[in-house]
Amino acid sequence: MIRGIQRRLLIQGIGRRNALIVGYNDKSKEIHESILKHRALGLDIVAYVGVRDSELNKSYKGIGVIDTVRNLEKVVDLYQIKNVIISLSRHQEDVILEVISKCEREKYRN
Repeated sequence: MIRGIQRRLLIQGIGRRNALIVGYNDKSKEIHESILKHRALGLDIVAYVGVRDSELNKSYKGIGVIDTVRNLEKVVDLYQIKNVIISLSRHQEDVILEVISKCEREKYRN
């Protein structure tokens, strides 16, 4: 019963969390679509963070690639991000580790 109430509140916009997607590719767009489709997850995608400068200023569903991974902490602070979703390919292990490391540091600053 409590979960049902919580689900309805999330769908109505109460208790939602800001999220960003690291990476700008077909998979990130698929993830974005899934989150939009399942509002009960309680996530609002507010930004994309790209890996390369060439991804800057692109957008999907009105949500832009606003910065790159090198400035992830700044974006997390500025947009009050509570969830970071990583959408990178396997050959980008170094970037994945960098993102995880930055998120761990950010967790201890809050």
